[in-house]
Amino acid sequence: MQAPVTDKSITTSSAPSQSTSHPIFQPILAELQNNTTIPFSLPTYIPEYDQPNSLYALIEKATASEYTILLAFTEDCTGGTACGLGSVSGKKMSSQDSKLNGQEVVLVNNITGYFTDAVCGANCSDSTLSWVQNGIYYNVALQGGKLENLVKMANSAIAPDTITPNTTVKSSSTPVTKEFLISSAGIGVARLGMTLGELKQILGKDAEFRIQSSFMVDINAISVIQNGSTQYYILYPMGTTLTDSEPITNLMTKNPDYRTQEEIGVATTLQQAETIYGEAALFFNTLNESREYVSFANQKSQNIRFRPSINDVGFAGIYGSDLEEYNETQDFHSSAKIDSIEVFCRPQNCASN
Repeated sequence: MQAPVTDKSITTSSAPSQSTSHPIFQPILAELQNNTTIPFSLPTYIPEYDQPNSLYALIEKATASEYTILLAFTEDCTGGTACGLGSVSGKKMSSQDSKLNGQEVVLVNNITGYFTDAVCGANCSDSTLSWVQNGIYYNVALQGGKLENLVKMANSAIAPDTITPNTTVKSSSTPVTKEFLISSAGIGVARLGMTLGELKQILGKDAEFRIQSSFMVDINAISVIQNGSTQYYILYPMGTTLTDSEPITNLMTKNPDYRTQEEIGVATTLQQAETIYGEAALFFNTLNESREYVSFANQKSQNIRFRPSINDVGFAGIYGSDLEEYNETQDFHSSAKIDSIEVFCRPQNCASN
């Protein structure tokens, strides 16, 4: 949704604080204060970069009415995707400036922000979040940044006390246990080729097997529920019945507790998955209900399928305007993530492991 900045968002905003900022800005504060007369708004939070000497703040531009600060991985960076993480900027607005566009988001102090998502191909452009305070246009940008990180970053610049500086969520280094492992052989203790009855025996009476008709077009499912939570689904063709004596040939999970050996699972972003599996290719076929899938250049197991999503609506991939029966792209929205994972085999060669 695109909308102009209203007068209310300008007149009701409080002035940004200059007294608190992330430690990386300390070396440039004096120069910034000497060259810039507008109030500058610097974040206390920068996602994932809380180690000393891992990130640098570099002044790209500093005039009386405007400043731009690069967030870079090297001290000699001049911008670009190889060495740049993003940027922070401020500019005094004039009557000639265009109004802000983008997805409206609510920031602290009831300020309206405007988010523009990145476009990803071989590299990702910057995602940006802009807002106006007292006639000053402010912007934070992150290469391929997530909306939630930019909102947190902007809020920490507007009202530093509302955000804990450098609060990051680190991925676990603990190896995935067999109970929650996704592999070419199955998902958790559910193995391709074992019968439904064998799985029931393994899980015992505490597990619930609930039939879900019309789970997808032409597909029924049995949801396997433990401790009130769906662990995974057993998929089988609509119009058939999966009896206890028949083999399991298709499993799917939407549960983020289950992950591959490389710790890729539901809710993993495609950008993160690319660092492990190589370049992503997204595709769909209109003859297959336009179900979108993503494969990776260095993906080893060909019987594991990943389905992407972007906020559970629309395509994760960025496709051309002239769609055909089969469509494929390497470009995707920066917020695209893995929505579900399938492991499958053909009945004739689906031996239990």
